[in-house]
Amino acid sequence: MDINLNYSGSQVILSLKGRFTFKDYEQWRKAVSEAVSRDGITSVVVDFSDVEFIDSAAIGMLLVLREEGQEKKVSISIENSQGQVHKILELSKMLELFSKN
Repeated sequence: MDINLNYSGSQVILSLKGRFTFKDYEQWRKAVSEAVSRDGITSVVVDFSDVEFIDSAAIGMLLVLREEGQEKKVSISIENSQGQVHKILELSKMLELFSKN
C-alpha cells in the first residue's frame, strides 16, 4: 500500500492506495505517528478512495490511529470508502467510531 500525507493548515490527509493489510503495519505506524504528532494538527482525514481491499489487521490499525488521535486531541475521520471496503468498514462499525467532517 502507498500512504501519502498531505498537510493543509491544521489538517492532514492520509491518502491510501492499494491493499491495506497486515504487511503495511510498520509503514502505517510511521505515518500515523508523524500525522498526529506534528505541531498544530487538529484533524486527520483517512482517504480510502483508492483502497481496493482491507483485512482484519487493517481494522486494528485504524483503532491504533483512533487511540493516538484521542491521546493528542486530534479528530480522526474516514472518507471516500467504496464498494467492498465500505461494506467492511460499515459492518465492523468503524464508520461509526470516527468523526465525520
